[in-house]
Amino acid sequence: MWLIGVQREANELKRNLANIPASIKRPSAAAVATLGKGQFYACWSEHAVKVYVQPVWMTADEAQAIARGSRSVESVPSPARKETTVNEEEAERLRKENAELRRRVADLEAQIMRVKKLTDPKVLLEESRKLDAPAAPGDLRRAAVRDFPTDLIDFYYETFKRRFLEDDEVKGMAMTILTTRPELEVQVKRQVVTVDGDSGDGWIGRLIAAGFFDQAVTGYSVFLELQRRGARLAKPSAYSWSDAMVRKGFLTKEGKEGYRAVQGMKVNLVEV
Repeated sequence: MWLIGVQREANELKRNLANIPASIKRPSAAAVATLGKGQFYACWSEHAVKVYVQPVWMTADEAQAIARGSRSVESVPSPARKETTVNEEEAERLRKENAELRRRVADLEAQIMRVKKLTDPKVLLEESRKLDAPAAPGDLRRAAVRDFPTDLIDFYYETFKRRFLEDDEVKGMAMTILTTRPELEVQVKRQVVTVDGDSGDGWIGRLIAAGFFDQAVTGYSVFLELQRRGARLAKPSAYSWSDAMVRKGFLTKEGKEGYRAVQGMKVNLVEV
């Protein structure tokens, strides 16, 4: 069974209707584009029937009248929301949750203030001097400085370096900063597809360039679209051709949803 809701974009209309087997009399694109709120086309066996989904608060007679067109959706107002009341036990639980949330907010605000203080160059210099001072038993100052948030490490490095290079108070001091940062080198080999009518890559490449795979489509939809464009192929070929383009990095396989074009892929169309 296929349930089709309102669609007004031309490509989406075409794809949705193409998914319905040819044995079913398909609704027109105009009929789908003008579906109202709660209206769908239910397609199964040899039937395509316009239906209306009944909300839980609406009576069957009202819903049937809307489905037949004798009443509009707006003529049956939805009931007003009822105010929710809680008992004392639930109220106590909510009070405890609110208290816990207030405590967490206070902790986060304290952390934000700590980060603001530690990003001040003068404070950073002072804290760096504390690291060289003997720590008393139970002194947590070293740990507090050592356990900076990792996403601020680059900022601290640049701040220290600028401070020690430019500040008159510390120009005479010697400081060595050792840092390591991993680096990933990726070599990209760009694949090129010639769009022709002789190869699977060419046929799928034509669909990619036309935007057919901008939304995930099933292998069966690929088969139907290729047939519509004049390709002579068996149904399994549509899947194997699409899988080949997945391996080459042009498409991704999205499970039951089918195949989708890789986002950000550069398409260079050269007319010959």
